[in-house]
Amino acid sequence: MERIEARNQLGYLTHDVARAITNAYDAQLRGVGLTRAQWRAIAYIIRTPGISQAQLAEEMFVGRMTITAIVSKLEKRGFIERKPNSTDMRVKEVYCTKKCLDLVPQMQGIADVVMAEILRGVSASEQKTLMKVLSKIYLNAQRVSMS
Repeated sequence: MERIEARNQLGYLTHDVARAITNAYDAQLRGVGLTRAQWRAIAYIIRTPGISQAQLAEEMFVGRMTITAIVSKLEKRGFIERKPNSTDMRVKEVYCTKKCLDLVPQMQGIADVVMAEILRGVSASEQKTLMKVLSKIYLNAQRVSMS
């Protein structure tokens, strides 16, 4: 019975940890006027300029309506721009603006401070183990969701 309970608690704990991390980032990003979801979207767009909104939604594990709202807010603030795809006018590609790129160093500094605080007291060895275990769990979860 203890083993089943631990497995059930793992799901709750990982969800709660993810929410707590999101809340920590949101609290620190408030001064810049961005949410963690907006920052994540920017990070994906920086790594893959011209990513479609549909691909961005898939990468972030959110629905198309959610990504449309995130992208619209970022566009309204001048952080990103949407351009039609050259071969399919229905597809909107997303790009960061200079204003957004100028903000990245500040955002990275905030992210570094938040992560350092979150990982305070967790040794480098423990962090490495945690990353290894979470990566395995993530891949297993993806495999299960595909079957």
